[in-house]
Amino acid sequence: MSRQIARLLLSTANFLTLLRLLATPVVVVMVWRSAESPELRSAVVILLIALQATDVLDGFLARAGQRHLEGGNRFGEIVDPLADKLYIGAAYLTLALSGQFHLWFACLVIVRDVSIVLGWSFIFYRVGVAIQPNIAGKVADSFQAIFLIAIFLDLAPQLMLFGTIATAGIVVFSGLSYAMTACQSVGTAANSKP
Repeated sequence: MSRQIARLLLSTANFLTLLRLLATPVVVVMVWRSAESPELRSAVVILLIALQATDVLDGFLARAGQRHLEGGNRFGEIVDPLADKLYIGAAYLTLALSGQFHLWFACLVIVRDVSIVLGWSFIFYRVGVAIQPNIAGKVADSFQAIFLIAIFLDLAPQLMLFGTIATAGIVVFSGLSYAMTACQSVGTAANSKP
């Protein structure tokens, strides 16, 4: 693969990430209006599936392009997880504020995401360690996105209860996992200083 094609793949990945970021206000409006317009719920499902598909596709394109370029994709490394957290968190918060889902669940998702972003930003500022996504975080993000879609599919109450408990548990576990990784990173950085 030529460097030109690799750059094109990275540019396409970054464009998809930017689209997802810019789609957040559209998600908020559609989720809010879906409380009064049940037929809009299908459109929300399609939008959320499309956004999740762009997340998978931009990750694939970025990895393919990075294999042939040095230096990585700093834009994608920073903006991609932020775009996901923003549209998913905004959707859960809008669901809660419009009375369509539990406020405690939306707060759990948002507190975890804000804690990760602020915590790792502080650690990067203090000791220069950049955030590294981990398996628990990726699983939690996927569960949040899939469960968000499930909410709009109006599944049976038993399935929704199971989904709520399972997703909440994974969100808490991943938050604790990030906190432990952050503490280890700070400890390692402190021990490596002369």
